Amino acid sequence: MVGVGVRQSGTRSEQSDTTEPGVALPPTAVDLHSTASADGVSGPRRERWPRWVGYLAGTLAWLLIALVQFSRIPAQARDVLYAEDGQYFLADWINRPGIGLLFEPYAGYQHFVPQVLSGAVRWIFPAPLWGLALTFSACAVVSGIALAVYAIARSRRLSIPVSAAVAAIPVLLPLARLEAIGSVANLHWYFGYLMFWLLLFVPRNRRQAVAAGTAAAVAVLTEPQAMFLLPLVLMVVLRYRRASIPVVAGWVVGCVGQGLTVASFLGIRPYSFDDERSAFYGYLVNVVGTDISMRGTRLSTAVATFGWLGLSLMTVLVLCAVAAAAVLAALGR
Repeated sequence: MVGVGVRQSGTRSEQSDTTEPGVALPPTAVDLHSTASADGVSGPRRERWPRWVGYLAGTLAWLLIALVQFSRIPAQARDVLYAEDGQYFLADWINRPGIGLLFEPYAGYQHFVPQVLSGAVRWIFPAPLWGLALTFSACAVVSGIALAVYAIARSRRLSIPVSAAVAAIPVLLPLARLEAIGSVANLHWYFGYLMFWLLLFVPRNRRQAVAAGTAAAVAVLTEPQAMFLLPLVLMVVLRYRRASIPVVAGWVVGCVGQGLTVASFLGIRPYSFDDERSAFYGYLVNVVGTDISMRGTRLSTAVATFGWLGLSLMTVLVLCAVAAAAVLAALGR
């Protein structure tokens, strides 16, 4: 006798219209377009609001957050072009426009998003509005990053207050440290934060996979320091395996682009051991030291008192603490 999929609930039994005779769905199969009713029978998902309402709310939130970021910029600095924004990115699109500019390095690494924004502003807006348009476009990108982080945090089942808090970090905290906000040249700091959250995202369908992979590639092509997320990448691959392929693939594409750029830059620049040592000291001061104090005089005093060895040991302690926290979190799961 051929069996059929039947689900019991109380005294009533109903035949599932989604199960073929003699075939059971695997336990990992999930229908994203259906929900279970009170009697256990799956049915079509009922959306609380029309889809266009969600799109409208997201657009309004994006504009509101961008205006919040824009309001943090002093009024006299909103309609100006910072050195890199005007002297390099925008000037290149004026003097020698071409698709190749999107992948042309500056200061030894790729600035994909600043190049895209500069080109768009150059061709869309008149010259008197270039400063204002470029400043607001930088704020709009930060707003988009904040909303993306919120969506990823909610997908990881974090509460609304916690998701809102982590999403507010790019907007309300100085992720660019002492660098100016509203400058497209400083957007790379924010993409490093976005890349961290992208690695925690598990796409549920093909559209999300393509979007997440593309965002990961763009993030690394804008922020080369995202390559240092390799330990997190390895952890994500070991834990999520196939589900991590889209984001990890995008990260790899970005790393290849940035790696080739850095390698070509080192090939034409005189190199010595002093450059390597200077880069190491700069990392200790600008990354580790500024987490202790943002005042240069205090950092100078600390280096003079404890030497570079002191900051080096502090870096090792911080890395060990982060590694221990990751291990404990993994064991706790």
